[in-house]
Amino acid sequence: MNHNLLRSLLMRNTQVQIPDVQTRLLPFQDMQLRFNEQQDPSQPFEFDGYAVRWDSINSHGEKFLKGAFTDYINAVKVGNMRCHMYYNHGYQLLYVDPKYAMRVGKWLTLEEDDIGLKVSGRITPGHSLGNDVHAMLADETIDGLSIAFFRPDPMDVEDKGDYVEIRRVSLYEISVCDEPSDRNARVTASDLRSIETEADLKNFLRRFNLDETASDELIQRVQSFGKPAPEPEPKTDPLSWLDQV
Repeated sequence: MNHNLLRSLLMRNTQVQIPDVQTRLLPFQDMQLRFNEQQDPSQPFEFDGYAVRWDSINSHGEKFLKGAFTDYINAVKVGNMRCHMYYNHGYQLLYVDPKYAMRVGKWLTLEEDDIGLKVSGRITPGHSLGNDVHAMLADETIDGLSIAFFRPDPMDVEDKGDYVEIRRVSLYEISVCDEPSDRNARVTASDLRSIETEADLKNFLRRFNLDETASDELIQRVQSFGKPAPEPEPKTDPLSWLDQV
């Protein structure tokens, strides 16, 4: 065999192509991930959260507009594109340890709503690294999401001075990440709009270290606001029977 061809094949087999994407960590203001604490432990671990929020400007001075991911989501639905799940953008750490480059799960749904890019995912059962990620998610040791996106077309980016707006972009992957979040859990209007059920409210109150009993008591007290106090029952005269004699 031609030695130059052999050398070329060997180089090709050992060369790893890292995707040309940009990673962006969402600025944390609150818990980004949610999951059902009553999940059957024998079933795959599922969770959801927001990978992008429309009201956020990231540390690179970028703001994604609602609709930025519409074409990408449609491409994923028909199978023309994929969205991978890593832990801490592990594909970038292939040279450190191949284990970190393994995909830890899959994204089940991607959708845009009034808050941002909402995603739901599942950790791959029996996965060695996935088991670690599952344990950290369940214990709320990690609670962040980070995106890696392909370079957008310049026509889809507009400079606003203090930041740039991105109107259209495609993702390579969304990572579960362990960047610490702000435990002060600052409340925004979008956080409140995400509360639709009593269970959502209890999950929200859990950020303030309220247990189930304290949450129930607070909800009952709030529900009583504005309601008139019950009128006391009239007292009865224990000797009233004498009036009948």
